[in-house]
Parts: sequence; structure tokens; C-alpha cells
Amino acid sequence: MTIARHLPPSLPATLSKAARSYIEASIAKGTRAMYAREFARFEAWCADQGYAAIPGEATIVASYLAHLAGDAEQIVKVSRDPARSSSAKKPKVGYAIATIDRIRAALSAFYSAYASYEATQGRTVSNPARDYIVQQTIKGIANRKDEHPNRKRDFSKVELERMLRIQPDSLAGTRNRAILSLGFFGGFRRSELAKLTFGMLEDNGDSITISIAKSKTAKKGDEPRLVVIGRLPRGRVQPLDDLRAWLSCVEDGAAAKMPIFRRVWRTKDADEGFARLGTRPLCDKTILDIVVDAAAKAGLKRIPELGAHSLRASMATNFSKNGVPDSLIQAQGGWKSVRQMMTYTRRGKTYRDNPFAEIQRLDERDPTKERSM
Repeated sequence: MTIARHLPPSLPATLSKAARSYIEASIAKGTRAMYAREFARFEAWCADQGYAAIPGEATIVASYLAHLAGDAEQIVKVSRDPARSSSAKKPKVGYAIATIDRIRAALSAFYSAYASYEATQGRTVSNPARDYIVQQTIKGIANRKDEHPNRKRDFSKVELERMLRIQPDSLAGTRNRAILSLGFFGGFRRSELAKLTFGMLEDNGDSITISIAKSKTAKKGDEPRLVVIGRLPRGRVQPLDDLRAWLSCVEDGAAAKMPIFRRVWRTKDADEGFARLGTRPLCDKTILDIVVDAAAKAGLKRIPELGAHSLRASMATNFSKNGVPDSLIQAQGGWKSVRQMMTYTRRGKTYRDNPFAEIQRLDERDPTKERSM
């Protein structure tokens, strides 16, 4: 029995071809791969413990989640299945509560699909990942760990300027400046930066509009997210200039589907500074490396708390700090949920709206008035 057989579940022969096609498209390819990976790890753990992953029991699922939290206790072993293989990669322990809950959701998706398949055979099975025991286990792990969300820290425009300044005057340096500047002011995820192509750009003269049709939160059929990159009224950091500087280096390969950000190859037999531009897009891991490397060389603090997502967080925080309305920040970053977006803008509002900042604004409006504080 394989995960592919049940996600989506085996479908009745009476189902129309069109309906079958839509059901099969209901789960994204990346999500399907994650489900398969997590269930394979669960099966491997069950084989080692002598448990049967299928049809599954709530006590087994709860024990597995406790194991992932680093607090596993063995329960009475149930039916051993010698046919189970433990060749899948073993899960580590000490996961964060958010990761454990995501794994529980993956197991639940499999068991729901399995229950649907069993129903077509006239058998009724329950979903053990939704059982009360599992829910309470998750709640107890969350209470014991008492974790705060592990969000990447943002950085200021001044810090961005330092990260841009240390980039070398080379092809790679020009590319890196564009990535850092575009990520900071566009609020892009690193996967979105990696997938940008020339066909997504529209040059309006005083700005460039980038159309993002597919992303983490966008579904097929949704209106594309339009991200505008323009000029700032003042300052040495100008994202539009940084983007255009890179585009001028790669305009010879400006086919609609050609990736914008590509690898730069150094040639061993050439003069120093000479490089060759590749044709394949950068992977999102490389963009992460570019951000962290630039921050380290620029002397930023708390480097372990930085990541590619810091660019996205910085856009929301800095725009909010400068009084940009939440609706515009949400549109720029493509957040579906206002609540999720506000986890970023709250820091910007705190910088702008606090008692000390208000005292300073009052003093600037009327510096002659005596204040007791």
C-alpha cells in the first residue's frame, strides 16, 4: 500500500472524467510530496517500534508525535507487521510545535484518504490523527514547550544600505544588490525571487510592475499579485536602479521564460573579475546564502536570526514604520490573512506609535510648551 494510492483517494468508477481531474488537482504537487515524505517516516518509525501504521491507532500517532517532541514514551506494542520497511529516513526529535502540528496534519490527510478508500470497499475506519488523544497530546506538547513563533528578524533600511555597499563591483555583486533590494522593497519570498522571469516584468518608465501568478498562497485562477518597484523620494538606496542595473547585464537573454536571477560562473583562465552568466535560475537556498553572507560581511548583529524571509519581514516592518497603510503592505506582500501580515507590521507600528515617539512629535509641534515628563 503506497501513499500515492490514497492521495487523492481511489475514486469510484462512476465518477465523471472531469470530476476525477479536478479531485486529482486538489492537492498541490509540493504538498503531496510533503505528505508522502512524512508518512514514509512515520511508517519507518512504526516498523522499528513493531507497530502497524495501517489502519493506524490514535495511541500510536500520539506516541509518534511525543517522540518527535523529544519526550517519547513507549506504549503497549500492537500488531507487528514484518512486511513494513524501515528504509525511509528516520525522523529527528526535538521538533518545534508548529512542525509537529504540520506532521500531524500530513498523517491526518493520509488517514482521511485511506478511510475514503476503505468506504468504497464497504468498510468503515476512523481517522486516528483526529482522535481526542492526539489533540490532547498536541496541546500538551505546546504547553510544555511554551514556544514563541520562530520568525526571522527584520533589518532596517540603514542595515540594507550596508549590505548593498559591501557587494563587489562585479556581475555577481550587481545581481546580489538587485536580489537584496528587490526582496526588501517587494516583500518577496525567496522561492518567488528564484522563479522571476522576464515575462513577469512590465516597465512603466518611472516604475517596474512584477506580476506574480503563482506563489505559496495563490491558487490557479486567482488574480496575479502585482508588485510595484518604484523610486524613493530620497536616499542612496533605490530598488528601481538596482533592478535596472542587473537587467542591463542580462538583457541579451530576455526571453519571456528566461529566469532573471541566474548563477554567475567564474572562468579559471580569464582575468580577475571576468565571469560567465548561466542560464538556469538560482535555487532558493542560494538566495538564502546571499542574504546571510551579505549581513555577516556588513557586520549586522544576530546573524543566526536572519534568513531570506528577513527580506519579506523587513518590507512590512519598514513600510509600516513609515506610515504606509496596512492594505497597501498586504497587497505588496500578497498576504491572504490580515492577521498574518500584522505579525510583521506590529513591530513597525511599535517603532512609530509609542509614548516616547508621541512626546517627541508633540515637542516638534510646540517646542515652547513646558512638559513635566
